[in-house]
Amino acid sequence: MVSSDLHAVTVRLDVLRDIMIELAAALPPDRAAGVVTAIGNRLTERLCDMEIDEPTDDAMVSDLAPILAALRHSRVETQST
Repeated sequence: MVSSDLHAVTVRLDVLRDIMIELAAALPPDRAAGVVTAIGNRLTERLCDMEIDEPTDDAMVSDLAPILAALRHSRVETQST
């Protein structure tokens, strides 16, 4: 893959991650809890038989963490009001 192609893919993935974070933060608490469960189930199914190296693991965590934080924030914010 050419460097400019890799840059384009990286930017595209960053934009999609930002969109997912905003969508996650906008969910009502009951839906946020369901999404967290669905993500956990899907990742478990997908990754249970895979051997994942450390760079891949770090990349997945850095993409997933802000989405889960936005989902948690949605639930906590509603509970505190």
